[in-house]
Amino acid sequence: MFGVKAYNKPLEDICDKRGIIRHYGYTLVEVKPHDREAIFDVKNVEGELVEKKTMKVRIMDCHNNL
Repeated sequence: MFGVKAYNKPLEDICDKRGIIRHYGYTLVEVKPHDREAIFDVKNVEGELVEKKTMKVRIMDCHNNL
């Protein structure tokens, strides 16, 4: 799932423990913090772009803490 093998197993374990849903074939291409949205390119198993998908996300607002 993750490109760096040394990190793959620990991150997979974290996903399992926290019940995090994995979205294979999704690549984050843009973040809109004020709209709390993340934009992803979604590719099929052949690596072809099939859609752009917008998801609502919880993003911490760190700017207020500076």
